[in-house]
Parts: sequence; structure tokens; C-alpha cells
Amino acid sequence: MSNSLLPHKTEPAPLRVALRPREAAAAIGVSERTLFTWTKNGDVPHIRIGKTVRYPVDEIRRWMAEKATKSTLKEGGEHEPR
Repeated sequence: MSNSLLPHKTEPAPLRVALRPREAAAAIGVSERTLFTWTKNGDVPHIRIGKTVRYPVDEIRRWMAEKATKSTLKEGGEHEPR
């Protein structure tokens, strides 16, 4: 019997723990240039491995959640306790 008739076992894609600059910029929704500026200024979580820069997925998610919370508070104003 030919092996081509048997179902193929596919390995799950490896878990991505960090993104390349192009991927991170797309995930955040900004240009690569903006991401580079934020990286240079230390505004966005990143790590350097030699000359390469990577953006840890979990850190980017936390950073985005923090920015969203701060943005919501600024827009809605902080409420005085009653």
C-alpha cells in the first residue's frame, strides 16, 4: 500500500515568542519607521539579539493593553469617588 493514501501527520507550527520588526509593526498597526522610532526611544518593549531586534509577543500584548487602558482613562476622564 502506498504511503500517499495515508493521512499526513503535520506538526503544529512552533509557538512564536517574538516578532520581527515588520511583523510587530503590522500587529500594532503602525509603520516600520514609527516602530523603529519607538524602539530607539525605548517606548516599546523589545530585545536585541546581536544586531537583530525582536519584539516579545507577551510583552507587546501587555504594553498594548496598558496603552489602551491609559487612553480610555484620558478620553473618559478619571471619575471622582462618590
